Amino acid sequence: MLFSIIVPIYKVEKYLKKCVESILQQTYKDFELILVDDGSPDCCPAICDEFAVKDLRIKVIHKVNGGLVSARKAGASIASGDFVVCVDGDDWLDLDYFEKMGLLIEKEHPDVIVNGFIKDEHGSCMCIENKIGTGFYSKERLLKEIYTLMLYMETDKEFCFGIYPSIWSKVVKRDVYLKSQMAVYDDITIGEDVVCSYAALLMAESVYVTNECYYHYRQISESMIHSYNPLYFEKCSILFQCISETFEKFQCPFFYIQFRHYAAFMVLTGVGQEMFSNNEKSFFYKINILKSASYDETILKALHGYDNLNLTKQDKNVLKLFIERKLYKKHAEYLLKRIIRKIRTAIKTKKSKNNSASL
Repeated sequence: MLFSIIVPIYKVEKYLKKCVESILQQTYKDFELILVDDGSPDCCPAICDEFAVKDLRIKVIHKVNGGLVSARKAGASIASGDFVVCVDGDDWLDLDYFEKMGLLIEKEHPDVIVNGFIKDEHGSCMCIENKIGTGFYSKERLLKEIYTLMLYMETDKEFCFGIYPSIWSKVVKRDVYLKSQMAVYDDITIGEDVVCSYAALLMAESVYVTNECYYHYRQISESMIHSYNPLYFEKCSILFQCISETFEKFQCPFFYIQFRHYAAFMVLTGVGQEMFSNNEKSFFYKINILKSASYDETILKALHGYDNLNLTKQDKNVLKLFIERKLYKKHAEYLLKRIIRKIRTAIKTKKSKNNSASL
């Protein structure tokens, strides 16, 4: 059997049937489909069982909710195909995806295939391509041309991946996938694919890169990417620790400068979330979040040498204030000034209304 398809499932009943049908209707039929119900409280468990009755290629795992990483691990533990393909339960595939991947595997024999993907947001579709050149990469080429820029590629943008970390845009040899997925901590909920995908690339003896787009990634506005996460910095700390531990084993010194760019990007994102997002948390709550994060040793270690990174002067200043534990004080001043401005505006508005009434 060539492919094992792993679909982690949690609260996606609105999208699950389209996802599963896009897999079962593939023109290439030699695969098993592993549906992992991660304790979903909706109709997803029943939907999984209904599909399994109709198609013998389907295996269903019902488990206690443990998160995306644990669901993928559960699926990987029973996978028997030569290659693993991950599909999220709210996404879907072009019907010739497996056929195209099968032909590529037969011709090139890579350990990992890196694809582009289609981002679907509110009915608008865009093909997202990786930034590196397409074609076959031997281990020698991987060392020279991929490993040095896969996590961070210097461009005129604030931050740019050389290869997008999403594991669902890749086809990975089963033994490579199993090792790389098992390296990811179960409690990581931000950036989990960074660990899995780049570990798989480092383990691979060969990689084929194609920017063909067969995978439809559904970007939902209420998803984690777009919503405020009060545990963001705590989750970043866990992620940074896992990245450090995992990639120390590969002894890749060139990876650490990329990691520091990634860590800086993640921290700056979190700072912006606390300082400028329209969340309803209190003044003191936001201040305490930034204060706590600035004392996290794992985060501070990941930002070591930030002043030598390819960042704007403003971003370096923000990180400097963060590391020196002054940023939360600056933010307190900023919020106080904003509150004072609102009070003054309210007073002026009230006075104006009173004056108009007296006339």
